[in-house]
Amino acid sequence: MATELTVKFDYSLVTDDIKSKLVWFEGEIKKASSGHVKWGMEVGKYLSQAQELMPTQGAFQSWVETRCGYSIRSAYNYMSAFKEFGTCANLQNLELSAMYALTQNEEAKKKALKLADRGVQVTHKMAKDLVKNAGGPEKPGGGGRGPGKGSQEPERIDPVQQAKNNAKVAKDLIDRAVRAVDDLHAVKPNLPMRDRIVAALQKCGKAVW
Repeated sequence: MATELTVKFDYSLVTDDIKSKLVWFEGEIKKASSGHVKWGMEVGKYLSQAQELMPTQGAFQSWVETRCGYSIRSAYNYMSAFKEFGTCANLQNLELSAMYALTQNEEAKKKALKLADRGVQVTHKMAKDLVKNAGGPEKPGGGGRGPGKGSQEPERIDPVQQAKNNAKVAKDLIDRAVRAVDDLHAVKPNLPMRDRIVAALQKCGKAVW
């Protein structure tokens, strides 16, 4: 099965004109893919460092989803890829999505790295086949786990508690806004305008609370 994964496209099947274009496309695609992989490794590195600073997994999940714009599963995929492949010398030969699959099986990972060292571009499909041929996933959840503390199941955030936390944050922000309006009123008095702004802020607050 492994030999089927490493069969290269034969450029003799096409004309010289088409070959030259395909070779150029190949190079450009590899450069773009290499940049994408490098970006993914950077994301995984910073997420891993941020996770170590968080008091709980629930706090980390909230930060990732509300501040970084990633799902928690995507975050763990990036972190896992960084942990498993961050020191790989041939990252340009590994698709980022392939790394996610390969973290599920150590034997498949080793075979993929050997292929990458030989200059073979390891795609997501190839990675999935390697994992399947190696006996399937060894790690529950596959790439959905992160390094260190992320190897644990992320805490589920209580929706009620999250709503309370969001309301508290909103109240603090509105209180600050009211104080800022009062400060402006003290500098340049305009009581009608001040009262209207404060009333509007408090109305927004009641909608949240």
